[in-house]
Amino acid sequence: MGKLIKMEKYKKAIHVLSVTNEEYRKSLQEIECYQTQLVKDCTIPDLNFSSEYLEKVRECYKEIKSILDRWVINIYNVLKEYPTNLEIVVVSTKKNLTNAMNNISYLLEKGYNDVVAQNLKISMDIIDKNVTSTAKKCEALYTSITHYADKEVLEVGKNLNEMIELLAKNEEVDNQKVKELNDAIHELKKDIAENAIAIGGFLAADAILIGSVVLIGVLGTPLAGVMSAVVFAVPVIVATTYIVLDSIKIDTDRKLVEAKQEKLNLYESDLVLMKECEETYQNYVTKTQDISSQFSKVSEAWNDICKDVSSIKEAVEKALEDMAAGKDTGKETLLEIQKEVQTALDVTQDLEEKVKGVKINEPSVSLANVMPGMSQSELEETLTKAKSVPYSVFILAS
Repeated sequence: MGKLIKMEKYKKAIHVLSVTNEEYRKSLQEIECYQTQLVKDCTIPDLNFSSEYLEKVRECYKEIKSILDRWVINIYNVLKEYPTNLEIVVVSTKKNLTNAMNNISYLLEKGYNDVVAQNLKISMDIIDKNVTSTAKKCEALYTSITHYADKEVLEVGKNLNEMIELLAKNEEVDNQKVKELNDAIHELKKDIAENAIAIGGFLAADAILIGSVVLIGVLGTPLAGVMSAVVFAVPVIVATTYIVLDSIKIDTDRKLVEAKQEKLNLYESDLVLMKECEETYQNYVTKTQDISSQFSKVSEAWNDICKDVSSIKEAVEKALEDMAAGKDTGKETLLEIQKEVQTALDVTQDLEEKVKGVKINEPSVSLANVMPGMSQSELEETLTKAKSVPYSVFILAS
């Protein structure tokens, strides 16, 4: 009997797919949050920078908007469908592994049979083709995400950072006052997020976005007024999540922001806005790199699955060839193969239970007029009456 390559990589890879499936879904939802915030950050009708900077600043905002559009157009829909496609290939693999086990058991108990042997080959071929196709698709997706996260996104972030550094050198800017206001805004953001009450297990990522967007609505001019408050929502947002905006701590934070804001000139106020945009963008950069790292593991896992499936498929073909020729090694090899296929079936069934019915539903963006001091009931009423649009439509249309 020749050396049989055990399906150790298959087992480990299936575990990786189980873990990363949850990780990447969370990262994708956080990306949706930051993208929605960035759309609002970049929607600024009037700027107070001098003419020598104004066009460059506008170009920075256009670059950010363009990078968001490219994510939605080139990557988002494929990522969104991955859990559904994963379930399809896992269900198919389990079905064909089950068929393979039945055929192997028959051959071991009753001896070689051409029809049964052919059915076993067909099951292994289907598994091999399915995992190979999935591996190629995941590798292509990983390549796209990596190019986006490690090249396109970073280039735009570098341009934004350089623009802010240039603006900060202007003689009209008191950078200490700008820093103090940014720090106060950061504290307000944190407290809004901490005071978000999640009911029914709503995703924490949504609270991050809700906090940051509502922040824009609670600040007075000139920091507010340049954009409307937007609440990121799923269809059941009203039934699942509310934000406590009448917190004493939040009210104290807001008053501190307003006091510091009054000390800034218009140029400095615009610079504060750009710094807030940069902070959101850096969070976005981090999340795109997170999802790139997660899909690196996914792609590697599928490649490992392909290797083990290919090896076991070859072993099956050799065992059947030996059995057909009446060699004892054929049955001995098939007996070892049976153990490996059973192990593969067990872990595949475990994965099926975890991924079955798991989908990523595209969120909506609700255009709600959220105001400071709203009670939960007032917020619920406002959200109920507000119109909403699908996330991808909102990004591309803005």
